[in-house]
Amino acid sequence: MELVEAREGLVRLLVPKDGLRKRHFYNPAMELARDVSVLLCNALELRGEACDALAATGARGLRLAKECGFDLVVLNDANPEVVRLIERN
Repeated sequence: MELVEAREGLVRLLVPKDGLRKRHFYNPAMELARDVSVLLCNALELRGEACDALAATGARGLRLAKECGFDLVVLNDANPEVVRLIERN
């Protein structure tokens, strides 16, 4: 899997160069949805723990950790190759 760097909010992510392939999913068009998640968590002062069980590259969870100050963010995916990518990110 060839990786490229993407920047989203305050995080830098390694994402598949062909990001929309079924096996290694990253959709840059969903950045706005992830922005809204961060804004909502900050507006409601949500902290503590978060879980993203189908995290793909981990973009949402990593942003929640970095931009909202969650104490614990658990990220996972069904694809072991993608889990290794989450760990790198």
